[in-house]
Amino acid sequence: MILLQNRYDAITTDNKVSYQNALNVKNLPFAKACGGILVNYCWNEKEARHSYQLANKHGLSPDQVFFGVDVWAQNKSSFTQPRVTYPEFGGGGTHTGIAVNKLAEIGLSAGIFAPAWSFEHFPTRGHGIECAMWDGHSLPEDLTCSCGDPRSYHPANRMSCITLSARQYPAGSDSFFHSDFNRGFGRHNELAAKRIYGSKTIHAQLSSQSVLPHMATTSVRDGDVDNGVNILSQRLEDTMGNTHLEIEAHSTSPLEDKTTQIYERWLPLFKLAMPADGALELTIAYKGLVGLPMASVSFYLRFSNRTRFLTAKKTGEMQFHRTSVCLDDEVAYHAQLEELGLHVRAPHLGERTMRILEVHKISIVPRITELMSRHASLDNVRLERGGEGETEHHRLCWTYYDRSEEGTQVPGMPYSKVTGPFSYFVINIDGIDMDRVYALECIVPESIVKELKGTYCETGVTGFGFDGKKLAQSSVRVHID
Repeated sequence: MILLQNRYDAITTDNKVSYQNALNVKNLPFAKACGGILVNYCWNEKEARHSYQLANKHGLSPDQVFFGVDVWAQNKSSFTQPRVTYPEFGGGGTHTGIAVNKLAEIGLSAGIFAPAWSFEHFPTRGHGIECAMWDGHSLPEDLTCSCGDPRSYHPANRMSCITLSARQYPAGSDSFFHSDFNRGFGRHNELAAKRIYGSKTIHAQLSSQSVLPHMATTSVRDGDVDNGVNILSQRLEDTMGNTHLEIEAHSTSPLEDKTTQIYERWLPLFKLAMPADGALELTIAYKGLVGLPMASVSFYLRFSNRTRFLTAKKTGEMQFHRTSVCLDDEVAYHAQLEELGLHVRAPHLGERTMRILEVHKISIVPRITELMSRHASLDNVRLERGGEGETEHHRLCWTYYDRSEEGTQVPGMPYSKVTGPFSYFVINIDGIDMDRVYALECIVPESIVKELKGTYCETGVTGFGFDGKKLAQSSVRVHID
């Protein structure tokens, strides 16, 4: 516990709280014991370069030395000592990337403090500011903030955004990948909002956030005029109960005489590192949208030695691709699946944007996972009372069973010591779906307890696996006393 607490540079070998803003002899023993350190955000370039040298000298990997960058430092402040972060004048905020890129140049890593600044400081323009800060997009129009003139205090920074020096790693593991594109928000219908959530239709649910593609990725670079035809782009669209990925095509140059030319575009979604030996199965749930004539839309699987295409149907209805992750009918020795994305061949579309595909789920899992739903079950759903006085509450509890003949864990699949083969549970009380739950119990909202006190109500618990499949369900009538 002491070692974990001292991964931050504020605790020194003198047993004092003293921010060092560098890796030095006063915190080096803790950093070596932990295998890394998070440095405070008031550093300068000289301290960063010296820290890099010290880490190398003492066998500590420099990429495990994380120098802090305070996103809030760019704000106008009434404090006598305003926050300072690199660069000393104008650091943080939309200039956070300047510090991140400087650390990458030196060979160190970055720890970004309070990145929710874009949403907290700009409550009505959060997504736009986030895109400007991370990916160098232009600032949203009609921008206002408490600092005064936002374009003076928070200038656009296209040439030195955060992701410019970000290192991309393969998503998932070597045997499991799943994304339903959930952004970490819970949404409710009007009835649930009124009865449980204080009339709010959305709330944070960070534990439900899925693996997401880098949303700034397009099929061509901005400003590439010659190739700026039929650009593929992506955006997340929230609907009640789920989020899906929308793929769009648009052109940035006039139609002119290009009506007969066919353009080919690639849009990477996820980098992967998975064996192509036929032991894994890919499932893609999507809707191919009608209305893109003379176009061919496909998912592509890029292996280490060839590319495979899965043609998307244009039906407007939910479709599923289920296929073995291997190279056609032959198993290539040591071949790997390295990338999954979209491929489109289409004529010039004119200067308009067209929705061409909705992607709802992508899963790559061991082929034997179908056995899980046959052996998993839920039981003993019950309502318990806990706490006393101000802490008194009602808690819904349940038990899971895993009767798999192969043992408690399918090889290659995630498995929880708390919930076994279940990733999360959805609770329904009196016809209302509540939050996702990641344990074997949940607190019943006080508003529901007061409303239904002294009655029996129908209660259901549904368990889902790590690949989003429904594994088991149990319903009972419980008495709320």
